[in-house]
Amino acid sequence: MRLASPVRAVQQDQDGVHLSTATGTVTGDAAVIAVPMAVLRRLPIVPPVPGRQRAAWERSGLAHNAKLHMPLSKAAPASAVQSVPGRFWTWTAADRTGQVQPVLHAFAGTEQGLADLEVSDGPATWAGQAAALRPELDPDPAGAVLTTWNDDPWAGQSYSADTVTAATADPAVLAAPAGRIHFAGEHTAGHWAGLMEGALRSGQRAAGEVLTGRPRTADGPPVR
Repeated sequence: MRLASPVRAVQQDQDGVHLSTATGTVTGDAAVIAVPMAVLRRLPIVPPVPGRQRAAWERSGLAHNAKLHMPLSKAAPASAVQSVPGRFWTWTAADRTGQVQPVLHAFAGTEQGLADLEVSDGPATWAGQAAALRPELDPDPAGAVLTTWNDDPWAGQSYSADTVTAATADPAVLAAPAGRIHFAGEHTAGHWAGLMEGALRSGQRAAGEVLTGRPRTADGPPVR
């Protein structure tokens, strides 16, 4: 485990896969790369992945989303309310103890939707709209915090999304290994793409490829 050691380049040859970092090079028989598509596109890989695979990467859509979290002054029941004009939805939910958290959560997406909520300027505009939508919960807009992905250099997106240019074979191509390099992440999970479940399944698939030396489909079964 190496923390604070971002991989700057990946190279593979007959001896293995070599990962270059600021503190040196790590070599292994194989590598599983599990980074968001936005990061994967700009990661130098030598030799380059096949053109068909690179094209599928470029066709993969990058979703633009954000979440807002706002404290409540009192306990509240589980609920969900959507703002149609604001293009966001809100909810309260139970934590692992079974108790509903005293927090109002909100989710919004698309570049235009986030721009309308002025997310790039902080949580104030969105928090005000959410508080006006849910006054019965007595939320505290001053205590609101944002979760964003697109401005995070280690994410660059929230999850992958289909595009009008996507090809039918793209799910299989996104999940295919390139020599000794295997790819994991929700964007490689076929119809589970975009979900945490997809991310988990992709890890199992990639691990199975490394252990068995056999390519698998995006959803897990071996390719026949």
